[in-house]
Amino acid sequence: MAMIETMKKIGPTIRRFCGDEKGTTAIEYTLIIGLIFLVIIAGVRAYSESASEIYSTIQSGIAD
Repeated sequence: MAMIETMKKIGPTIRRFCGDEKGTTAIEYTLIIGLIFLVIIAGVRAYSESASEIYSTIQSGIAD
């Protein structure tokens, strides 16, 4: 009998938990932000490599 009463009390909590989508939205936003961060890092890395080549060319031109 106590088991049935406990299940009656837990049931609404489980339904409320399953219907809550706030955590899902937070995870989606986190994944989107993570992807944006990776794109920014890739862009900065590509820029720094090309900038390094440009500065090396300028440095060798000045040294000559």
